[in-house]
Amino acid sequence: DYVYKVPKVLPNKEWDVWGTVLKLLKEDALPIRTWRYFREDVTGKMVDPLASMTEVMSTLKPGQYIWLQIIISPVSDLEWHPDSKKKIEEVAGKARPASSKNLAERFFDNLRDIFKNIFKGIAGKELEFSSNGEEEAIEFNINKLTPGEQEQIRAMEENISKPGFKTTIRFIYLGRRDGYNKALGVAGIMGAFKQLADVNLNALVPDNRTKTFANYYFTQPRMLYRQRKIIQNYRNRDMAGTGFIFNTEELATIFHFPDMSVKAPTIQKIEAKKGEAPANLPIFEESEEGVF
Repeated sequence: DYVYKVPKVLPNKEWDVWGTVLKLLKEDALPIRTWRYFREDVTGKMVDPLASMTEVMSTLKPGQYIWLQIIISPVSDLEWHPDSKKKIEEVAGKARPASSKNLAERFFDNLRDIFKNIFKGIAGKELEFSSNGEEEAIEFNINKLTPGEQEQIRAMEENISKPGFKTTIRFIYLGRRDGYNKALGVAGIMGAFKQLADVNLNALVPDNRTKTFANYYFTQPRMLYRQRKIIQNYRNRDMAGTGFIFNTEELATIFHFPDMSVKAPTIQKIEAKKGEAPANLPIFEESEEGVF
């Protein structure tokens, strides 16, 4: 296992560690930018969202490591669909006009209905009630939503149409202190995750509760504790820390074979040739009599 190729106790005098568990900036109901958003409009070519991450990893020097862990566990629809549908209704509710009558007007309307229907009830006539604007309140007008809100509803509807998984993403940059470079190992990878962010949708950001830093008091022992804890959780494949729901499309965006057109000098490509099938290749067909 590659996680045991480094010293067991980290950090130490020769090795440094930076790590965090990622979290969603907004509610689970809002998805991140998936691979669909990385298609060029003119050429129609797909841009691999992992390309920048692969380039950063390919520039690491000996003794420097980047670990990226994605742990998933399937969840039932009942565990996350209700919250997502509630968020959809919340956004869609902005397109439902409220009643034009205020509270006092609705109160007197109801009071008038009571006295009016007392005599109708005694006489056996049909009762009548004021609408109080309920008919107006249930009308939905999508044009009252901004383009961003319309995009949110469409994205959330598509999000719950696919299977969901509870997901934990853990990122660690570690290496020997003589070549340790946070500007490359940390900023480079976090910059790659930023391309998955969208103003109208969601984003992956570091969770300060798990990030290896400490402020104000006892900073050194607290930071040391966080560093060793995140290393241990990584080695144990532990889902401790921030978790969220990703569907299959979101997981495919952050976990797939990288596009080999990405220029990464340390990634070796397997050379292969394509050729036509032999002219005398046997062809088998099925019929009622058998195979010939």
